[in-house]
Amino acid sequence: GIPDGSVVVIRDQQNADDGDRVVAYMPDRNEVTLKRLYREGGRFKLVPSNKRLDPFFEDNVEVQGKVMGVMTQEI
Repeated sequence: GIPDGSVVVIRDQQNADDGDRVVAYMPDRNEVTLKRLYREGGRFKLVPSNKRLDPFFEDNVEVQGKVMGVMTQEI
């Protein structure tokens, strides 16, 4: 996924296309996450960049922004 200490550049927007990395607010959990967003069967599939984590489905997701870039600091 995104290494610790990275800066994530977000564009404020409320819509997204399938496959976009977004800031996703899940009101039923009262949580925010950065995931790839897909629409499947009337639900939202949220896919992490970290391959060790599994995708999951949510019925209620509000897009709060789109990830435009990730800046990491080289050590």
